[in-house]
Amino acid sequence: MTSNTDQARERYERFVRGDLEGALDMWAEDFVWDGDSVGLPWSGRTEGRDAAKGVLVRTVQAFDTFSLIPDEYLGDGDTVASWGTSM
Repeated sequence: MTSNTDQARERYERFVRGDLEGALDMWAEDFVWDGDSVGLPWSGRTEGRDAAKGVLVRTVQAFDTFSLIPDEYLGDGDTVASWGTSM
């Protein structure tokens, strides 16, 4: 069985490859994105899968090029957090 952390890692890899739908296929309806990233538009807490997807799409579209590189994952049961670098 694949751990939640491994599944999150796979979703980031899909996102990096440009597969947005594949990257978001496991997001629950009550997904919470706590994106307090300095310099990124629409940073802050976003609640709900569709709202978070909208923020992600607007963020990527705001830049000529956009890269998201996860550096670390922390998993505990059903909760997985990641920290990374966006460029």
